[in-house]
Amino acid sequence: MALSKFTKDMGIISALDDEPNDVGGLTAAELKAKFDEGGQAIKTFINETLTTEVDSQGTATSQALSQKVDKTTKVNGHPLSEDVTLTKSDVGLGNVDNTADLEKPVSNAMQAALDQKADESELQGVVLGQIPDGSLTPEKFAPGVLNGTNLLINWYFADPINQRGQTSYTAVGNTIDRWKISLNGATLAIQEDGILFTNSTGQAPYFPQILPLETVIRGREYTFSALFAGGSDTKYAEFVCYRTGNPGYSVFGGNAVAGAGLSSVTFTVPEDITLLEARLMTGLFGTTGNFTAVAAKLELGDHQTLAYRDDEGNWRLYEIPDYAEELLKCQYYYVKDAVQIITNSASAAVIQLPRKMRVNPTCTVDVGTFSSATLSTIFVNGIRAITAAIINYSASAEL
Repeated sequence: MALSKFTKDMGIISALDDEPNDVGGLTAAELKAKFDEGGQAIKTFINETLTTEVDSQGTATSQALSQKVDKTTKVNGHPLSEDVTLTKSDVGLGNVDNTADLEKPVSNAMQAALDQKADESELQGVVLGQIPDGSLTPEKFAPGVLNGTNLLINWYFADPINQRGQTSYTAVGNTIDRWKISLNGATLAIQEDGILFTNSTGQAPYFPQILPLETVIRGREYTFSALFAGGSDTKYAEFVCYRTGNPGYSVFGGNAVAGAGLSSVTFTVPEDITLLEARLMTGLFGTTGNFTAVAAKLELGDHQTLAYRDDEGNWRLYEIPDYAEELLKCQYYYVKDAVQIITNSASAAVIQLPRKMRVNPTCTVDVGTFSSATLSTIFVNGIRAITAAIINYSASAEL
């Protein structure tokens, strides 16, 4: 800021004569008074105005200088003698870029943690009991929690539904519920740890379950897997889709298992299917042997959730089915039971089946128990019989 000017009228001095005492007649005291007045005016200006303004200017200058740095000062090697443009490397941010927030990568530690989680898209449909297409590993979910729905029926062979009641089967046809022997010379025995399937034919018999076409969705991926506890022969899971046209079928075979282990195969269901078979296979054509099977599973998606290895390397099932639920599923195809009916010769009784069956069943009665039974009408929901007794009966609606 500009300093104030001294504006006091000093005419009291400049108006004096050259010889003020002689010409002006001023006494020494009067002359002194005039000089004292001028000096006092100068003194007052200096002390009260000029000094204050100089002090204020000095304070402002000092404050301004305190906010400045010397031109020799440098910022990360850049002198302040000119405008300085800093880069991200100058301030220790060389790895920073202008990536949008949604595109920024995560740290290695966070990515490692995320890799152990199931992606949201992979979990769509879990409420329906199914895990859709995707790549889930056993580490991404606890046993028995997120595994997909098993589309097979009576798949746990360590405690199978066995309404026919035999401990072993030696003929071609039905064995434990929903499963068959395919060729003469093959046998099935029920054991505590699973089913023992023996091939003594030298051919290639298999142990199949035939599935309704509505079990699968055409054009979608499915995985068929089987867990084996051991056996003298190689074994594997195989899924067959019979089709229209030539060659008339597509065969999807899983990995061969020598001892205990899991065989699994992923395949896409053709559009022109006419029949579906989930098979447990033993050996090759021309060999004999056996296997013990623990469980099998058909599920939607490209991964198996039947079994996993624990920390000791032992195979464990993700879940064990509810026996009552599996029995009810089996009774959609086959029922064997005993029932008491009380009628007289002129009336009839209805044998109520446990559930509605797939189609009107083929019914038989144990003639040794009730030789005079007459089945007059057969329904999907029950059987009408004329007579009275406790009878053993079976109703089959197998595929």
